[in-house]
Amino acid sequence: MDQEKIGKLIKKIRIEGKYSQKEFAEKYGVTPQAVSKWENGKNIPDIAILKEICNDNNLKIDEFVEEAIKSNRPV
Repeated sequence: MDQEKIGKLIKKIRIEGKYSQKEFAEKYGVTPQAVSKWENGKNIPDIAILKEICNDNNLKIDEFVEEAIKSNRPV
């Protein structure tokens, strides 16, 4: 699984939810810099936070991971 792909999915979720990075960070108890690092593929959230993001967006964590894997496959 590619950190960059996970970051793109997190950014998509944040934008679709109409959150700024600051609002998203506050919602999950992290800094806006942490969200920026996730979205830029420099880091990934802790599994507990990732689970919370998925739960809040009606996603199963396995669906999220599968999407990250699929988006990493060549077309």
